[in-house]
Amino acid sequence: MHAYIFFQTSGKGHSATIVGQDDAKKRLAVH
Repeated sequence: MHAYIFFQTSGKGHSATIVGQDDAKKRLAVH
């Protein structure tokens, strides 16, 4: 299974968004 991980830098902290190829609509945010 392939997963795309996008890292964004925020003033408050770092947030990571994981998008699964099977379900692109489902997004998981990890603080």
